[in-house]
Amino acid sequence: MTDMPYFLDTDYLTHVLKDALHQASPTGMTDGMATLIEQELLKLGLSSSRTLRGAVKAVIPGGQSELPALAFSAHMDTLGAMVRQVKENGRLAVAPIGTWSARFAEGARVSVIKEDGGAIRGTILPLRASGHRYSKEVDTQPSDWDNLEVRLDVDSEQSQTTLALGIEVGDFVCVDPQPEFNGEYINSRFLDNKAAIASLLTSVKALMDHQLTPKRDIHLYFTNSEEVGTGAGHIVANNVGDLVAIDLAVMGPGQSSHPKGVTLAMMDLSGPYNRHLIRDLESVCNAKDIAYSKDIFRYYYSDTHSATIAGADCRMALICYACDSSHGWERTHQQSLLSVSQLAFYMMQR
Repeated sequence: MTDMPYFLDTDYLTHVLKDALHQASPTGMTDGMATLIEQELLKLGLSSSRTLRGAVKAVIPGGQSELPALAFSAHMDTLGAMVRQVKENGRLAVAPIGTWSARFAEGARVSVIKEDGGAIRGTILPLRASGHRYSKEVDTQPSDWDNLEVRLDVDSEQSQTTLALGIEVGDFVCVDPQPEFNGEYINSRFLDNKAAIASLLTSVKALMDHQLTPKRDIHLYFTNSEEVGTGAGHIVANNVGDLVAIDLAVMGPGQSSHPKGVTLAMMDLSGPYNRHLIRDLESVCNAKDIAYSKDIFRYYYSDTHSATIAGADCRMALICYACDSSHGWERTHQQSLLSVSQLAFYMMQR
């Protein structure tokens, strides 16, 4: 593969990704992330609007607006947790937001967001958290959400004291992302799907910086409930002919996702993607020398699923960046994010 084209602003991608990772946005609490995206779009010269459900959308006008539009979707919501009980010992029982394993929650530093906007720090721990106290029981205890609790960084050893702090059932528990940018590798929780947002905005920046007018209208959708399965169900406009979601590529044994390029999803849990649109994407990869592979994801689906269920009449595809240990301690590669940006940039001009 050739070097990344000069028009992709790597520094911008890194800047946006860092800002996005540090903005907590579990499903149901995405207003801050929506504001961040709106501000970035404004810097790029684009106005945007927010749906009643809190998603952000924008349009880049094309030269032939009568043509069916091309839409890109990247979800802003992440995994998280919610307080389900204030326990007698003053600690908190929590329920997961989205689907993720309790084993990846153990040891996480968190902020419990109170109704008044204040935050109390804490740590998610298994019920038997000390080897000095529980010995082998630490290793034999179950790894599930019923076996976790939040230890708060305040003096509170009974429920009444915790309740007096203003904590109540339904408060959001935001998990620290702990990002590390180590050369070209990026490690962090919630690269799903902050990495897609950074890649998409980087492609938009390249288009705007070079004052390029796309042939058809380009719709940008930043959805806010993909992790619970309803992300794009309400947002796809009637004039959209093609919808391309951007999300993670599953890495691991039996998968063929590209570690540093783009992965074209052929099928996921919701079924096959549109083969004609995939051919268009593949032809761009071949013409522009973008490293890519094809893969099938058997255990997840993207924003296109909710759009399909809602009745969107358009061709749909999913393009992906590399993501190892998805919904856990995630890692991607800068080259993969830039490859996704490059593909999106060239698709915007078709």
